[in-house]
Amino acid sequence: MAIGRDTGGMRWPADPDGRAIAALGVATVVGAALFALFPSLDVRGAALFHDVDGFVLSSTWVDKLYDGVLRGATVWAALAAIPLWLAGELRGRAVLGFGRRAFAFVLTALVLACIVLPDVLFKPVFGRARPFETPPFGGDLPFVGPFRISGACSENCSFYSGDVAFAAALIAFVLLLPAAKRLPWFMLWAVWGLFVAIMRMGVGKHFPSDAVFAALISLLVVLRVRALVARWRWAWLDGPGQRLRAASTRL
Repeated sequence: MAIGRDTGGMRWPADPDGRAIAALGVATVVGAALFALFPSLDVRGAALFHDVDGFVLSSTWVDKLYDGVLRGATVWAALAAIPLWLAGELRGRAVLGFGRRAFAFVLTALVLACIVLPDVLFKPVFGRARPFETPPFGGDLPFVGPFRISGACSENCSFYSGDVAFAAALIAFVLLLPAAKRLPWFMLWAVWGLFVAIMRMGVGKHFPSDAVFAALISLLVVLRVRALVARWRWAWLDGPGQRLRAASTRL
């Protein structure tokens, strides 16, 4: 992979490799076809987390830990990107390599992958009921497969998982690191993503396909945004600006 200019403390690929994007696209299409042909896969997958008393992780200590502490802590950790960027603007040089281009990448990727697509587009359009709301698990709303418009759910619906989308999109931060330092952080990211997926399925909030497509689509968005940001030629992106720093000095 060719290497581009050093902007904001990190080196951006001049010609991002599209093979990963293509592979994720193929996986998404194949996955959609598989769940369309065999919708029972979702019910069987969700049933693994269900017994006579309900969904096995619901109201457990780990559920309370995730919902009450870990979920919010992860969001706040991601929001640390904002003060890092502002500190670089005030200092006139990037902090921890987190310059304007890095901030533009992370902000664009997270907003698209975690808010716009799941909450503005997919959930309202498809209206898929959550597992605990469907007949196989004691509910009264119809079960439908992924990518099928249902209308059974009017808000905060099942397809696809916003939590898993956010967990998957955190790969954006790993991609900001030098390649030689990514492996341990990549492993941590993978473990966290798997944990979040299991938690959301284990409490009856999501079917397996909700988690699978949340991860695939988020990764597609992150890699595509990374490729686009690497090509942006706006001079303003190539380092912390002096305007904000000058203004703070005058104050």
